[in-house]
Amino acid sequence: QKWGMNVQVMPLKKTLVEVGYEGNHAIRLDTGTLLNYPTPAPGDINSRRPYPQWGEGFGVEFRSYSHFNALEITVRQQVTHGVAVYSQLTVQHSYGAIGYIDPYNFDYSRGTLAIDTGHQWATSLIFDTPALREKPWFLRRTLGGWQVSSIYQLRGGLPFSVGSSQIMNDDVNASRANLTLANGPATLPSSQRNINEWFNVNAFTSPANYAWGTSGFEIGRA
Repeated sequence: QKWGMNVQVMPLKKTLVEVGYEGNHAIRLDTGTLLNYPTPAPGDINSRRPYPQWGEGFGVEFRSYSHFNALEITVRQQVTHGVAVYSQLTVQHSYGAIGYIDPYNFDYSRGTLAIDTGHQWATSLIFDTPALREKPWFLRRTLGGWQVSSIYQLRGGLPFSVGSSQIMNDDVNASRANLTLANGPATLPSSQRNINEWFNVNAFTSPANYAWGTSGFEIGRA
């Protein structure tokens, strides 16, 4: 499913401003799942499988889904003094669940999608050099009639999860940290972020062995 709307106005003779909304929703997407998967615990792995006499299997389910919502602001400037401009700002959010992390808890992978940048801005400029019709022929051929273009693009960082390294003993050993909030929120103000501490590490703790962490999926932002 896909839907959208936009409003266009021309505040100047050669300038078009467009404000729009775009959204889409996808359901019953295919996702891989592990079958006969052992629950995290100490001891022998096979004895903890639902069917100990069989090994691990792989299957496909159609239960993944995704949502996308975006506000788009676009400015189009027709050629004026040899320059044409196209600029677009997009503020977006993509979320859903597109696969298993914990084979017995599909919602453990629900959250912001890995492709979500939050916002992005792109601008292109096209400059037509003068034709130089009144100049000597060698200047017209070498300098006149050229077109110079450039594209600038800025975008937000991609989301990430905060992992942990406790023992799971379940053939996967993939879990996330616990989020406690005892020492403040998980994110830091932009003025406090640096290459050594991009998020509040004190807001997270390592779960006990054989336990799935409580922090959300893709709650950080690069």
